[in-house]
Parts: sequence; structure tokens; C-alpha cells
Amino acid sequence: MLAASRLYRRTTASFTHLRLSTPARRNASTQSPMREWYSTILPSMFPIALLASAVYTTLLLAQLHLSHEKTMEEQAARLVQLEAEVDALHRARKSTA
Repeated sequence: MLAASRLYRRTTASFTHLRLSTPARRNASTQSPMREWYSTILPSMFPIALLASAVYTTLLLAQLHLSHEKTMEEQAARLVQLEAEVDALHRARKSTA
């Protein structure tokens, strides 16, 4: 019976020709590392960039809406205050006249 290490060497040696003949191994020497990086990583980055852009735009619009709402509430409070001042001035003018 063969020892386990000899059996392992024997099976890996018999499959070595299969691993080297795969299309990825044949094309690995012809493709530059940058081309391989761009062809594997870059296409998966487009959905991530699109999602990040959508989230950023949504958060920006929400902040803009809340800021506008806060400004409108402040201006409405200021308007009520000014109307009260105008009414007080009209009453003071009528009482002196």
C-alpha cells in the first residue's frame, strides 16, 4: 500500500497538466495585472458607486428639506412677531389720535 504522502504527490502530479491547461492559466501570462484588476474589480464597483450616489443624494435632499422647513418656521415666527408689533403701533397711534 502506498504511503499517504506518496499518494498525494502522485495524484497532484497527475492533475498538474489539467490545471496548467485551463483558459485562465493560458491567458494569465498574456494579461497585464492592471487589465486583470480592471476586468475583475471595476465592473463590480459600478453598482456600489450608483448605490452610494443614490444614498448621498437622498441624504442631501433630506437635509435640504429639513433646513428649508426650519427656516420657514423661523420666518413664520418672526412674521407673527412683526404683525404683533404693527398691531400694537396701530393701536398706539389710534389711541393718541
